[in-house]
Amino acid sequence: MSRASRFADLISEYGKAAVDEVLSALGRDAEPEMVKKAVAQRATEKPAKKAAPAKKVAAQATSSAYSTPRQVIAKEFGRDIAQRLDGIVPADAPITEWRAAAENLSSPDVAKSNRRFTPEFKRPSEKPLATQMGEQGLPVRGMDLVEAQHRSPFGVFSKYKTPKDPLDTEVVAEPYAVMPTDRLFDTRRLEGARVVSLLADKARAGDRLRSIDGFPMDVYTQGGPMHAALQEALGGSSAFANTGGGLTTLRKQIAAGLEEGRPVFGVTTTMGPESLNQTVDMVDILHQMAQTSPISKSDLADFNEKARALLPGYAGLLDEDAVRQLQGATQGQRKAFVKLMDNADALARGLPNVPAARFGLTDPNLVDVPSGVSGYSFVELGPESLQKLDSSIKNRSYLEDLTGKFGGRGPLIPFDTMFSDFVKERRNMAKPAGSDLRSLEFQKPIQDMTPEAYDRLMRYLSKIDDPY
Repeated sequence: MSRASRFADLISEYGKAAVDEVLSALGRDAEPEMVKKAVAQRATEKPAKKAAPAKKVAAQATSSAYSTPRQVIAKEFGRDIAQRLDGIVPADAPITEWRAAAENLSSPDVAKSNRRFTPEFKRPSEKPLATQMGEQGLPVRGMDLVEAQHRSPFGVFSKYKTPKDPLDTEVVAEPYAVMPTDRLFDTRRLEGARVVSLLADKARAGDRLRSIDGFPMDVYTQGGPMHAALQEALGGSSAFANTGGGLTTLRKQIAAGLEEGRPVFGVTTTMGPESLNQTVDMVDILHQMAQTSPISKSDLADFNEKARALLPGYAGLLDEDAVRQLQGATQGQRKAFVKLMDNADALARGLPNVPAARFGLTDPNLVDVPSGVSGYSFVELGPESLQKLDSSIKNRSYLEDLTGKFGGRGPLIPFDTMFSDFVKERRNMAKPAGSDLRSLEFQKPIQDMTPEAYDRLMRYLSKIDDPY
């Protein structure tokens, strides 16, 4: 194709001389889009600057054409917004997706919207049975069940004695997204539906952690149970994220429910505090705490040596590339890494305080909620959920996505009430109640809300405060 035909529109609009001048600087094989940008830029220059060498104009256009989305966002919205999106929006995502997410984060309503629904934290022993969340109340089960689930005398976030109770950890955080946390899910929609279990850690979402017990940091949390709410806020379409093929079973369960003509909903079921160990957010927090921790050179060298036995080539606890390495590690490797410093000896040596980090990453509304409780977050699933989704906005801990829509938050419901058929079957098989939660994790139960199951759920909800 001749030059005249390739750039006919440009020549018509800007003239042959202008196009030839730019091509002489860029090269005859330059991409049309790059040439168009350079010609347009040349045309908008002030008359006094039009005499500037074409090479300079071309160099500016080339630089602009090859700028990363992060650099473009930094220029248009500021470095702070670009930094917030780094790791959330893939580096190779179209600039339109970066801009959409940046516009959301730039909204003046961000802080106002999220702060309204962030509760003032009180120790579990001081809380009423309804955990307050803004103007609404979410019912929880009492402290007796918390202690039954977490038998440690040192608090639910630690198995060993720490100098300070983890529940007294001071956390400074600020919202970075306008999340639809005021949307409430009407449990009456479950009548006749199929409910699938979305096993989730208790990580907070949409909060920018600035410090934990005085240790400065900058970590953008992604959830957790509110993963779908954050996705909606940032323009994503993921309802649930997982890694390791766990979505295959879920898609089969969804497909079977849809074939029967049932609406399908996913409900998050909380995991224990240590489930946070497998997240990238957790290891990021620990690495940032380490930067200002009083660790001796010998203790640091000893820890790094042990870590490299688990992660060959590990850069080191104080190295800026270490978190990126752990992001590419397996969940098992991240758990093992956290376990290396999750003990009283490591804490005494000045290594980061894992129980405090674990508390800081936990959704404040789930601090005293036992493992296995469902209902905190509901998502709507449909035919689109059966297709694999390459979400433009990734949860950096769980890279496989299930398409769906955030339905709203709802009342906290014991798993033996939400998934009553699953528990009934285990009792019929003489399986002990103590292993229900472990079985729940592996079997990924469903509950078809037959009249009997729906009536049982409604009877339970009628005995607790109405969250609506």
